[in-house]
Amino acid sequence: MVQSDINQRFLDYWRSIRGAGGSIPARADFDPVSVPRGVLDHLFLTQISPDPFRVRILLQGSFITTEGGQSLRGKDVGPDTFGAGWEEILGLYRRVAMQGRPIRSKERHTGAHGWKILTEVILAPLSDDEGAIGYVVGSLDRLKDRTERGAPGRTDTWSVLDVADVD
Repeated sequence: MVQSDINQRFLDYWRSIRGAGGSIPARADFDPVSVPRGVLDHLFLTQISPDPFRVRILLQGSFITTEGGQSLRGKDVGPDTFGAGWEEILGLYRRVAMQGRPIRSKERHTGAHGWKILTEVILAPLSDDEGAIGYVVGSLDRLKDRTERGAPGRTDTWSVLDVADVD
């Protein structure tokens, strides 16, 4: 189901830090130093605020910054960061937060640099100190080489093509 080797290694790492009985790992269990080689640059960490539902990007790997043409660190998922497809992206985070299971999505991304990219994204929950899902950690990898280049723009645009549970 997962096509990218990098995303599969990230998912294997996430599974390895789960508690007894397959419980959701805590944010404290997530240690970037122990992430498999070659995966760290593809990772991102977000914080979930439940009411109103909001997602803030805390960390973003250098691969994601390079592919997207900008850093989204410290910004919320919204129209200024994900363009017209922002509600679809927010819905993916909501799904992970509600179900407590990782998902895989295929997404079409046109970055601020103008390149169109087909990506595979893994989103996986992390619990906060109280045991609620307070974070989502993920991995993003390109499935195909960049395709046509459009006009560079101020805002990224994203569209979700496919979504599946992976746990």
